[in-house]
Amino acid sequence: MKLTSIYHIHDVNDRDNTSVDYMLNYCHEVGITKMFFVEHYPWGIPSSFFDRRIDTDTVIEWKHKLLTKSKKYGIEIKVGAEIEFPKTNRKFFSDVQYNPVFDYAILGNHFYYTDFLDKDINVPWDQIMTAMIKNDEEFVKPDYRITPKLLDMYYENIEAAFKSGVITYFAHPDKWTNRYQTQDKHFFNLVNRLINLCVKYKMPIGFNIGRFSRSNWNEMVCPNRTFWTAVSKTDLQVLLEADAHTMSGLDIKLFDKAMVIAKKWGFYKNIVNDITVNYFDHSVSFKPIKVVDLKAIAIKEKKFFDYGNDYSYAQLKALHDDVNTKIVGGYNRDNKIISYVIYTVSDKIDILKLFVDKTYRRRGIAGKMIDIVKETNRNIIVEVSAKNTTAIKFYLKNKFKQISIRKSYYGTHDALILEFENKKPAVS
Repeated sequence: MKLTSIYHIHDVNDRDNTSVDYMLNYCHEVGITKMFFVEHYPWGIPSSFFDRRIDTDTVIEWKHKLLTKSKKYGIEIKVGAEIEFPKTNRKFFSDVQYNPVFDYAILGNHFYYTDFLDKDINVPWDQIMTAMIKNDEEFVKPDYRITPKLLDMYYENIEAAFKSGVITYFAHPDKWTNRYQTQDKHFFNLVNRLINLCVKYKMPIGFNIGRFSRSNWNEMVCPNRTFWTAVSKTDLQVLLEADAHTMSGLDIKLFDKAMVIAKKWGFYKNIVNDITVNYFDHSVSFKPIKVVDLKAIAIKEKKFFDYGNDYSYAQLKALHDDVNTKIVGGYNRDNKIISYVIYTVSDKIDILKLFVDKTYRRRGIAGKMIDIVKETNRNIIVEVSAKNTTAIKFYLKNKFKQISIRKSYYGTHDALILEFENKKPAVS
């Protein structure tokens, strides 16, 4: 089988100073046409617990860089979330599904629980601390070995994740064998329950080639021979996932080695090159703002704009009630406002405010809102701070031209007046 897709790639270029071009060029040369990147989610956990989390802003820039560079090599790029599934936090699902940074999600419950700085967030934090402080043997032995009780909790979280409908595939489904290596009745019970669960939900699973390349790997840990031999007796789809945290994790020779192991352990027939990816719907619809939505806009104004440049709820309400003012919002699939444009209509259009949530930027949404304003077929003017180079570039790209300068309008810096000349007949 010729490998054309690689799944489970982390931000390798930032970890070992490999350039994005070098990484993409290598994958292009070995025949890769699709690359599925992921980063760990949720964030906000102290870095001493999980050393490979990056914040949303970084992912936005990283994804933009990947998408821009990949065009040169003809490689399709997708960026997803590798999630630790907290069963008790329902808000978590919408955080993942409606965050436009992510194209999809994989389940990566790692079963971390070996020491004070490496804990499993699948278990409620207060229970972890209670167990660690009191050596509560219901969850963890004094030497930090996992108990059967924790195996049950782990399974419950996996089941809840599958039921959510969020997951595209189950990454390293045998990762827990690193922590529970005693092949007793509890071990075999979890192997059978997990595999049956995957069969029930037709959930693809990932054979983690990043693990067996390590010098300390043996068949009792992930990838675990017992687990994958059991998989061979099913028709589950198996991906050879890179789990690449450095450039060496993309070495095509590792995939060849994985094929040899797959034949030895009997699950070679299960291996697939591609799966059906459960892509998230990040479509945005545009419509006039209703009064009920003004509070949400007022919150964004206060949060993202300096005092004096923000609109209060009362000001927004007055603008909304003014027959010569239009407020158009962009709504995501969850019917939440993620962008808006405020403009007045007379002989010319005067844009008072144009805003797009940070996570939705670089997706052409601001341009679509400008197109909506252009549909009035009037000339459009907008005032922009001379220091706001991003906004200036955006308007120039959309065929606005600078027509004047207001010196020291913002105290220490100027304001630029830009105009778009609309040559179509005006629409009332």
